[in-house]
Amino acid sequence: TIEQVWFAGVHSNIGGGYRDCGLANIALDWLAGRSARHGLQFTDSIAGMQCEAADRCRLEDSFSWSYQALRALRVRPYQREIGPKQGGDIRPAGTIVPGESAHPSAVEAIGKHFARNPGNAHYEPKNLISALDDGLPVWQET
Repeated sequence: TIEQVWFAGVHSNIGGGYRDCGLANIALDWLAGRSARHGLQFTDSIAGMQCEAADRCRLEDSFSWSYQALRALRVRPYQREIGPKQGGDIRPAGTIVPGESAHPSAVEAIGKHFARNPGNAHYEPKNLISALDDGLPVWQET
């Protein structure tokens, strides 16, 4: 089974790499839970992990000074489309790939304030909101 589950945050928030690893822990906890069902064993620190709500974690701005320099060249940041509007796949337009969903923590965080770099802003990812409106399911334990 292949699952593509969307979490709140930028790539390094989810995969780890920032000092505040709260968002990475949410993704790791999900991954560990799914993998343990198939016999993968984890250390006690991962197996017993307690996760904070996503909006209590730090949501980083991945556009560092080097990316800011690209803006001078008119390279603009974009939000990747997810769900039925995702491009580049071999699937009919408007369909949702089996196994693709949004993690409940990302959905619950919509409209809330994150500790954000810089400042404090509402979490309103247009791509996730659009995908949910178009029928992207919220992940549920099976």
